[in-house]
Amino acid sequence: MADDVLLRQYQADNKTEILEQLLLRYRTRLFNFIYRLTHNHALSEDLLQELSLKVIKNIKRFRPERETSFRQWLYQIAVNLCRDNARRKVPTNNMELEQVAAQTQDNRLEIEELIAGLPKEQKEVILLKVYSGLTFREIAETLKCPLNTAISRMHYALKTLREKAKQYV
Repeated sequence: MADDVLLRQYQADNKTEILEQLLLRYRTRLFNFIYRLTHNHALSEDLLQELSLKVIKNIKRFRPERETSFRQWLYQIAVNLCRDNARRKVPTNNMELEQVAAQTQDNRLEIEELIAGLPKEQKEVILLKVYSGLTFREIAETLKCPLNTAISRMHYALKTLREKAKQYV
């Protein structure tokens, strides 16, 4: 069932099962997105939980006809939570990062390292486009920037990734 149909059902019936279904639909993708921004499993779980609480608290005010899609709204909340967290400068758990790195394939780890080394704005665009599948218009709305800025950030991110990837060859 489409998100907007479920949202209308939830807003009409106020059944928590419907909201749970919507949140479960995006849980894995949102966790992966948050994890790629934070590089901390426990922190990502905490931020995902905080995201769920924000959705529960604000879902009644969400109007798909006035705002972005539900999926965009979720990613917008995730981006804002990650930005807020970065401003608080919560330290990462290096031991956990080493464990994750040991479990991943070398190639995948190199790609993750390359992406992690990008400037924040470029990293957000890459993750929203490649890993979350948003369109550039959705990315621009999610990050609250002009469409051309989102496209430009992707261009520079790809350029930087190509240059850094040459070091691994």
